[in-house]
Amino acid sequence: MRHAQMSRALPLLLLLAACGGNYDPPSLIVTDKVRVLGVRAEPAAITLTAETTMTVLEAGAPADVTLCYAWAYCPYTWSQNGAFTCIDDSLQIPLGTASTAQVGISDVMASLSHAQEVFAKLGMQTPTTTTGSTDGCAPAAGSSNPFASASLPDSYILFQVAEASLYGGTCPDVKTALATPCADRDKCLQGYKRLGISAAPPSACAPFNAATDKNCAVADPCDTKQVCGCDNRTYDSDCARVAAKVSKLADGACPDQNPPLSGVAMYWPLSGNTLESLGTLDGASGGYTVDSSRTGLINWPADVTPVVYSDEAFELLPQWPGSAKEYVGLSADPTAPPVYETLLFSWFTTGGSWTKDRSYDAYPENVLTTPVLAAGDKPLPLTIWVVVRDGRNGTSWQSRQVLVSQPVGAPAEKLHPLCRTTPPLPGCATH
Repeated sequence: MRHAQMSRALPLLLLLAACGGNYDPPSLIVTDKVRVLGVRAEPAAITLTAETTMTVLEAGAPADVTLCYAWAYCPYTWSQNGAFTCIDDSLQIPLGTASTAQVGISDVMASLSHAQEVFAKLGMQTPTTTTGSTDGCAPAAGSSNPFASASLPDSYILFQVAEASLYGGTCPDVKTALATPCADRDKCLQGYKRLGISAAPPSACAPFNAATDKNCAVADPCDTKQVCGCDNRTYDSDCARVAAKVSKLADGACPDQNPPLSGVAMYWPLSGNTLESLGTLDGASGGYTVDSSRTGLINWPADVTPVVYSDEAFELLPQWPGSAKEYVGLSADPTAPPVYETLLFSWFTTGGSWTKDRSYDAYPENVLTTPVLAAGDKPLPLTIWVVVRDGRNGTSWQSRQVLVSQPVGAPAEKLHPLCRTTPPLPGCATH
């Protein structure tokens, strides 16, 4: 199997890998199944200057259960025995057994130092990368920089989250944990996080200088190769960057950034509002901000746990700044606008039901209907998660808590759920 064939086999969604053996809705988190809702790398690429921290968002394990973690770096993987594994043990670099892990360029170099012998042993052709210089011009005689190429392949972070009971109560080492597929998919999950390598140079950006910034010793410096500006925007050519009066950070497209969520807002009661009537969606490259003056729409702080009622529905709207949707490139259609990332939102809850499991940036809102409580039932705490992905390697998430209760007395308490708490939140005066 060639590397290209392996790469085509890899785009299995993490969420599919995280599903348990039964058929609960993917958005429902039950307390007897380990679930992985997302894996975040910060920064969202392996860089030349600092380590990247890996964090896994897991849910569903009982509070008294000990979880084991395992992390490893591998540049080339394949599907084997029902799990994605490194193509050879000598390429796999253990990253630890803590709940988080760090990976850096030293791990990449340690792994790739064995690549040629591994591919020769497997009878496969070793993938190569184009060398170049950090400024995108012709390299000086006798010099090269293999990390300057925009064609560097992505790598993979393998991980496992499992209950310690599967290993007799003692967590195993990385090699043991990742060597075989999970025996019980309700108590153990294996997966991977795809991660790029940033070729950004270690030095800080110099101020833009139109007289000296163009330093390419080639006939036509205005080529069509993408460059990354010091504003972390990808430009389709060096000329486009110079026209914008921005210094160059690196050759090639800018590394992906995790899409930030600037907040979550709750709308209540439901009345068929359109997204545009509830906030401002700032075009292809813009963010989404709710209209704080809109009656029924209130920003939901993470430290506020509102009281919601049995079988009550409310609408949630994620918010993100304009910088969250990064520039990808020009459209193949010259008459079409440039291409920006699409943000995909995955919704999860420990109880109740969503109108949809996923939404995206053009229609990001979702409606949660709380569980039905019988008379005399104790209040039921729920956790809500929203996980955002940008279609490349960026991931972020936020969580909120609610308390589901039977209304006390007549439901004359016609208050927004976020106004049933004290002190009143901004916007509650209109209810």
